[in-house]
Amino acid sequence: MKDLIISVMVCVLSCFMLFSCQRYLYKDELSTIVGIDQVQIENIYQIDEFGGFGEGKLVEIYTLSELTIKAFVLNPNKTLSAKDNWVKKDWETNSCDTISQILIDNSLNYLGGKTISQQLIFIKDMLSLPNIYMSFYYNETNPELSTKIQMFVLDASNRKLYIVDTVN
Repeated sequence: MKDLIISVMVCVLSCFMLFSCQRYLYKDELSTIVGIDQVQIENIYQIDEFGGFGEGKLVEIYTLSELTIKAFVLNPNKTLSAKDNWVKKDWETNSCDTISQILIDNSLNYLGGKTISQQLIFIKDMLSLPNIYMSFYYNETNPELSTKIQMFVLDASNRKLYIVDTVN
């Protein structure tokens, strides 16, 4: 009986440790993404779905403080930091150029699980709203050939930063 109790306790403790170790991929990079030294996060939510052969989607949603959003909006230099082996497309509002449209389609058109698909549709629908900024990193000079895309969408009105990481 004692061995059974110890086994159950070890199992419960292991499960607790496994589920409490949520790792947010972009949390430590937020200051370089939004170009603000001190990014204050109020909440984080993550959805991920990975298929075979290293393919998948990750969506991280950060609720940022009013001070962080204000600093971003007032910053006249809304540029992403340079990143080795990546092409960048700096922050823009309501961009409909060809490169942005290709990157949007490759990032947000996805037939996966219901939760992540609904979130991607939500993000796509809000791109034409006011106070929406977006930027990208992608791994090929021709965006149509990019197999890795990092899309950043900042909704200044609702203080949300959506990060969509795509690996095809």
